[in-house]
Amino acid sequence: MEVSDHAGGTTDRVPYDKLVLATGGLPVRPPLPGIDAEGVQCFHDLRDAAKLDELLAKDPIERAVVVGAGLIGIEMTEALTRRGVEVTVVEKEDWVLPTQLDEALGHLAGKHLVAKGVKLVCGAAVERFAADESGRLTAVEAGGESYPAELAVLGIGVRANDPPRRGGGAGRRPPRRDRGRSLRSHVRPRDLRRRRLRHLP
Repeated sequence: MEVSDHAGGTTDRVPYDKLVLATGGLPVRPPLPGIDAEGVQCFHDLRDAAKLDELLAKDPIERAVVVGAGLIGIEMTEALTRRGVEVTVVEKEDWVLPTQLDEALGHLAGKHLVAKGVKLVCGAAVERFAADESGRLTAVEAGGESYPAELAVLGIGVRANDPPRRGGGAGRRPPRRDRGRSLRSHVRPRDLRRRRLRHLP
């Protein structure tokens, strides 16, 4: 593998037997109309948090739409509500925190959000981000309805941060999956479970 030191301007070749790509993830940004409008933000790391904080300090934002009612979406909803922003949460599943909670608990959590003044829209997918002539967000359209907003925060998951790969085994993509990576034959989680169980009484 060729490794470049950008600060020092040097390049080294590092031999390996097996290469593990652990490059993390990137926020999902679906190719929807208006996705590049000013005011449509992802929230994934500290840089996103700083950018969002700067946006909130720069312009008065009265209404926001949080897309996705997972952990990040709920955290953002709480933070924006505390700053006096009127928040609408749009979730394509039928209840909030659908990955973490079952339907009964999800509806209970949703009632708690509504009691805090949050407008909750479940079972609706975002169709479009509307913008004015200057390119600034004006509304989020979902489920056939339009929700006015100066800010939209996307919290709908992550995708693999695949680096560019050339040649050799690193250049061959595994079969496409809905999420994550496929496991090849040399990955044996069953063997890993056996090793863990060996230490149990």
